[in-house]
Amino acid sequence: MFINIFWHPNRLAIVYGNGPRDNRPDGMKLRKLTFRHTISPPVSIPRPASGIIRLPFQPSRSRFMPNPAETTTQVRLDKWLWAARFYKTRSLAREQIEGGKVHYNGQRSKPGKAVEAGALIRVWQGQDEREVRVLQVSEQRKSAPLAQLLYEETEASLKKRAENSEARRFNSQFAPSPERRPDKQERRQLIKVKQY
Repeated sequence: MFINIFWHPNRLAIVYGNGPRDNRPDGMKLRKLTFRHTISPPVSIPRPASGIIRLPFQPSRSRFMPNPAETTTQVRLDKWLWAARFYKTRSLAREQIEGGKVHYNGQRSKPGKAVEAGALIRVWQGQDEREVRVLQVSEQRKSAPLAQLLYEETEASLKKRAENSEARRFNSQFAPSPERRPDKQERRQLIKVKQY
């Protein structure tokens, strides 16, 4: 048993055979493979025991496969806040960070700050202030139940938010409320008063 390789400008034919007729290109019985690289003139090579031909110019796939142990995932602060659903968009998270509404380990930071597990992040959202500890790092936005697994709010933050919520509820009971909505003329007067 032998293997003949016939070269053609547009294809490479590998023919297995036992007789003289099989040595001719018109006696091809096996597959035709499209081939883009040039090779040496047709030669007869012995067939390996495994039946697999490995051409010398084929690169090993392991050369180009990254090693998982050597690759480290770093997530930006604005992207992590967006993935954890603190803000609806990354641009909004970036604006809040640049405006000083987000502190990383007690200090103002930049949107490109790399987030690490165990870090403390303080976020101002409306009238509430939340302090959370990073448990996991992710750059993909998840659903609300899964997003809450990325962080853990501190006990002091939970207690302070509960006190502020109770204070707002108590103040709303004694705040004056009009019996009806103001009409157009009254709204114009209110706008003039606010301008002064």
